[in-house]
Amino acid sequence: MPHVRVTAFVEAPPETVWAAHIDGPGIAEWFPGARDVEAISGPLDSPGTTYSLRFNPLVRSRVVEVIEVEAPVMHTRRWDAGLLGTRGTATLLLRPEEGGTHVDLDVSYGLPMGPLGRWLERRTFVRRRAARDMRRELQAFCAFAERPPG
Repeated sequence: MPHVRVTAFVEAPPETVWAAHIDGPGIAEWFPGARDVEAISGPLDSPGTTYSLRFNPLVRSRVVEVIEVEAPVMHTRRWDAGLLGTRGTATLLLRPEEGGTHVDLDVSYGLPMGPLGRWLERRTFVRRRAARDMRRELQAFCAFAERPPG
């Protein structure tokens, strides 16, 4: 599976960034294209918790599952969007720094369509697009985490 790592800095303490990350309904405010978060089975800082993302009336991710948590510094989720969607794992790592929090997002992903998807995964333009999309996701999350509560 291809792997992308992107980093950012959030002008907020790690506790604030962590709280933003485990805010289930808030995911729809920063996750690109997500309109809603559905069927949250428990707290997002608990391994085994599952949820689904709604992208439009017809497209919904299969299941996103929290698979590993080391509060408040590491959170890993796994997803599988089915036959025509991506699958993979994403780990968010938080590290306190002067004036805020350093955030790393590590993502391993697979494309759909079997051999064609695996062939596309090796193409430079696809890897660049994935890295760009992950940067956008992280930037949107950071802006969400920096917003004042309320």
